[in-house]
Amino acid sequence: MGMARRVIVDYGGPIPGERRLLSRRRVIALVGVLAVLAVAVFGATEGRELYRQWRDRPTADSHPVDSDTLDNLQPVGNPASIPDDEFDGRHQPTVWPSASPSPRPTAVLKVPYSVQAPRGNWKVFEEACEEDVLLMYHDYLDGDHRDNIPADEADPALRALQQWQVTNWGGEKDLTLERTGQLAEAYYGYKYEVMTATIESIKAQVSLGRPVIIPVMTHSLQNPHYGPKSVYHEVLIKGYKDDGVVTNDGGVQEGKNWFYSWSVMFGAIDAQTPKMSQGRLILVLSK
Repeated sequence: MGMARRVIVDYGGPIPGERRLLSRRRVIALVGVLAVLAVAVFGATEGRELYRQWRDRPTADSHPVDSDTLDNLQPVGNPASIPDDEFDGRHQPTVWPSASPSPRPTAVLKVPYSVQAPRGNWKVFEEACEEDVLLMYHDYLDGDHRDNIPADEADPALRALQQWQVTNWGGEKDLTLERTGQLAEAYYGYKYEVMTATIESIKAQVSLGRPVIIPVMTHSLQNPHYGPKSVYHEVLIKGYKDDGVVTNDGGVQEGKNWFYSWSVMFGAIDAQTPKMSQGRLILVLSK
């Protein structure tokens, strides 16, 4: 009887076929590392720009209004009444309508625009949306028909409005529409009216030549230019068409002639109610 042959099995080495599996895993891992590096490089250059373009893309509900669309809206005269001998080239002498007309199919008012941080100094004017809508409204009621309020004018005017509140009200705080109207009355001597916000009431006021101020929360406006935090804000409506409103939104640098659909606008108004305890309201001013 012959002796049995001793077989030594090395359990520490790979089992049959494992070498190929390990090699495949190494290739997959290498491809993964290269992909991560490629994404990192791409993200630092073209990818970052593509993301910015995607982030800032306009939507049907929130977008800038192009010049052709503006030209197709029916212009409404400025209610300021200025004698011809005082006309200086920047003011348009017109007369406030004596009776409320039927709302027009479309309408737009020539309200000069200013971002609420005229020189990009947001730390100073972070809370100045109310002052900004009042400044634009004031220049409009003063007969100003320029497209923009120069920064050299807007900056000191906004600072003066801020300082008035600090001196007389103890600080610059978020203002309800009622309080914003009181500021317009105390500072400029204007009359104000707060009324229910509906599509019909907004159209009626703009048809009369009166811009409309609305209260909102910024993120609910779906404007891609707003920062990461949603805050209380006031926006000036200066026109409308079938599907929404044309605004001067001073909360962002790009807010001149910005369109918000009716649904987005009312959603943004509703969003501020829990914070400010005011519902669907609008504010209009007059001399």
